[in-house]
Amino acid sequence: MMVADETEAMRRERLILQHVPQVHVIAHRLKRDGTSVEDLVSAGIVGLIAAVDKFEVARNLQLQTYAEFKIRGAMLDSLRAQE
Repeated sequence: MMVADETEAMRRERLILQHVPQVHVIAHRLKRDGTSVEDLVSAGIVGLIAAVDKFEVARNLQLQTYAEFKIRGAMLDSLRAQE
């Protein structure tokens, strides 16, 4: 069972790292005056991790589409909190 857990952890890490560029693209699209890209990326990474952890393959959706929704939502929440 320990091997299965390690494999799942490696899969999770791979998916997160694979979608980090998507976080940067969305951050640059949402950047506003007075907002740092780094802050948006930080919030977006939280959204990405949530997307990877909650993604259900059985729903027949693409992770990229679901992740974009979660990443963008986390960034918008962060922007609203700064106002």
